[in-house]
Amino acid sequence: MSKLKYLIEYGLYLLAFLLPWQTRLIIRPGELGGGYSEYSTISLYGTDMLLFVLLVMFIFFKFFRPRRVRLGWKIFRQVLLSNFKITYYKLFTNYKLQIINYCIVGLLFISLISVFFSTDKFLALYRFGVLLMGVGLFLLIKYAAVDWLKLILAFLGGVFIQTGLGSWQFFTQSTFSNKWLGLAWHEAGALGASVIETVGKDGIGERWLRAYGGLDHPNVLGGLLVVGILLVVIILLESNKARSKKPARAGRLEARSRKTLFLTSYFLLFTSAAALFFTFSRSAWLGLAGGLGALLLAAVMWKDYPAQKKILEIILSGAILIFILTLFYGHLATTRLSSGTRLEIKSNIERIASFSEALGLIKERPLTGHGIGNYTIAAHRADNGKNPSWFYQPVHNSYLLAAAEIGIFGLLLLITLIAAVLKSGLAKIFTSTRNNKVYLVAGLIFALAVMPLFDHYWWSLHFGVLLFWFVLGIIARQEAGREARKEQFYLM
Repeated sequence: MSKLKYLIEYGLYLLAFLLPWQTRLIIRPGELGGGYSEYSTISLYGTDMLLFVLLVMFIFFKFFRPRRVRLGWKIFRQVLLSNFKITYYKLFTNYKLQIINYCIVGLLFISLISVFFSTDKFLALYRFGVLLMGVGLFLLIKYAAVDWLKLILAFLGGVFIQTGLGSWQFFTQSTFSNKWLGLAWHEAGALGASVIETVGKDGIGERWLRAYGGLDHPNVLGGLLVVGILLVVIILLESNKARSKKPARAGRLEARSRKTLFLTSYFLLFTSAAALFFTFSRSAWLGLAGGLGALLLAAVMWKDYPAQKKILEIILSGAILIFILTLFYGHLATTRLSSGTRLEIKSNIERIASFSEALGLIKERPLTGHGIGNYTIAAHRADNGKNPSWFYQPVHNSYLLAAAEIGIFGLLLLITLIAAVLKSGLAKIFTSTRNNKVYLVAGLIFALAVMPLFDHYWWSLHFGVLLFWFVLGIIARQEAGREARKEQFYLM
């Protein structure tokens, strides 16, 4: 059993590292109106297989040891033989089911019910499976006996590879495809590529390819980098706290390892910030600005002057880096932030139209929704298939997308789940004593709540769903101390 525990622990580290990679086997190519549709494609990802194996081992470790089998049989007998009050007490009071558990079960139940109201039931069942895998990742992170720092560093290792790949793509304005690494080919001159159209200093029109990394879209890479940067900031705050203590009280981090971690964190911070700039993702920029602002606000409210100094130092360092980049690529950032160019006008018009389309679909089926994963199919039907397949995309708002697919009750459960996971973090921000790991909650609250307002990948794409539940798991893990988590892992 101890070997199984270590397999689960280090398997989770490996999963965190591999999470951004999109290697997949396409089981059924998506088809919409005679053309290809990515949002109707059914695929098996490499990370799915690893996550499934980890979940099976985790369930076996927790529930199928001899001691757990005896306990399970005891509860089963009480369910059959005891009255309702005893059954309720044993199943709910002893196991301390919280509102988070109810929201997760409710969200899964409503999503499963939506399958029966979908047009493409096989696709809906597949998307329900992706949601189920995301919930499994959340539970693994929250309850498994893993080292917090190792988990974050493993995740940041995967982020760094995407950072380097995205920066290389922007500087060379080229990409390459590789089915084994899950990399797709993109070119600035190709239709459908995410680019910036601007006028160069010589007065000639230019098309610049935005950084994709190994992900589906620059906005997805931007969301990943925002999460990575905020985690790096927390590591820097922890490192700064350890350095301020005497060596005898510094904990696990020795002086040399602290210095290495400190330098590595700043390296990751600068490279990730540069790659985030090259994505030109406005929603990611807003999410990072809000996340850093929330961190600083928490430090000010706690009167934590060392943390305030460190956060301001990080913000100033990042501002200097961005200033240097704008000296070379400022015209691209200005174009992206303006609304007067052809592509920006087109993007804004499409977003407004998609909001109206989503509201129409919600009004059509407010309770049942059109089926999880079936938004583009419903939009195609409502539009009578007047446009080509690539035209139909999910609404650029994850909340509206969820409401259109699983109904307003599903949306309420999703929002309640986020609020419940973040509740303890919000309480700690206003009432707790200084705790640098609570800054993690403060920073990710804004990013997790705001970025889905401007994009759909948090609900519509495989990686976005897993990243969403990964972040929720990281936040939820801060609710309990390490000893309490170990106890939950071994005894539940």
